[in-house]
Amino acid sequence: MAERTFERKVVKSFNGKKEKQAFYRGHKFKGNEKRVKELTDAGYLEKVEIPKVESGVKNVKPETADQLKHVGGGYYELPNGEKVQGKENAEKALAEAGE
Repeated sequence: MAERTFERKVVKSFNGKKEKQAFYRGHKFKGNEKRVKELTDAGYLEKVEIPKVESGVKNVKPETADQLKHVGGGYYELPNGEKVQGKENAEKALAEAGE
C-alpha cells in the first residue's frame, strides 16, 4: 500500500534538512504523516487534525459494514457470494436482499 501524503500550509519559514530545500511562509509543504507531524509540533506548519482511516470498508453504515466485503477494484462481495461493483450498488443490493 502506498504511503499517504499530507499537504499543510507553512506558517514559519524553514530550511528542510531532509528535503534539502527552503520552505517559505504561506507556501504548501507536502510530506508523509511522520514528517508533517514533526514539523507541525515544531511550529513550522499549520495545525490540522490528521484523519485516521480504518482499514477495510470505509464510510458504510455500521449495520452493513460487517456484511459487505471489499474484494478490490471497486467490487464488493455480498453475503450470498454475489459480486457487485460500487459501494452504493452493494448497499442497495444488500437492502433489497434483506427485504
